Amino acid sequence: MSEAVEFAAAATALSWAPHLALVASGRPYTLDDRRSAILYGVGLAGPSVAAFAVEGRRRGTQGQRELLRCADPHTLTALRVAAAVAAQPVLTWGAARVARKRISLQPIDPAIVLGQIWVVAGEEFGWRGFLAPRLRRRFSPSITIAITAAAWGAWHLPMFFVKGSPQQTDRPSRFAAAIFAWSAIHHLLQVGRPSVATAMVFHAAANISANVLHIEDEAGLQTLAYVATGIASIVAAELAERQRDIAEAP
Repeated sequence: MSEAVEFAAAATALSWAPHLALVASGRPYTLDDRRSAILYGVGLAGPSVAAFAVEGRRRGTQGQRELLRCADPHTLTALRVAAAVAAQPVLTWGAARVARKRISLQPIDPAIVLGQIWVVAGEEFGWRGFLAPRLRRRFSPSITIAITAAAWGAWHLPMFFVKGSPQQTDRPSRFAAAIFAWSAIHHLLQVGRPSVATAMVFHAAANISANVLHIEDEAGLQTLAYVATGIASIVAAELAERQRDIAEAP
């Protein structure tokens, strides 16, 4: 548990320093402003840098190599990739069906799509490669998801104060619900087959889908959809891990 606390503190410090500097500068969130883009991008790498730093201090290069291998494409499966890519679109489609509204497609800057490579590489070695597995050894899926979601959500806090950022332009309730749901889906996708590569696919696909697919004036319903999806994913994860434990029992 001490490793998890050390990681969370390091990840927060490494990311908050440049992100708070961005807040203090008064610059908006934009890739057209070099200084803004650099501060934002450096901050995004905090979780993965922290994970490799703690691994190096605790277990040396061997631990760092093992963490890096978690992103090996061979850890992917076709079924989990399909689930990772489809999860957010299906969630949005379900909310639209309940609201009896159409989904509109919003334009997205290609640079933001390509930038997801940096986003997921900067975050997922930390959240799903380092933190979640250590919590899973001590806690149930529901507690692991709750702690991971809280740490991941708090990590985003400075960006709520940067004009034009994805967080500043979103409703806090919807953002919190999305973090909860995505944390639960992440956990479910890792049951029995830990894979940072899978986490990267889901994280990137969810970010892109959330930006592209839009339901007009249904923020409240989308929040409920996230909460419902998170609860359902927790139940599924609890059942899946229980079945796995039974199967592995002597």
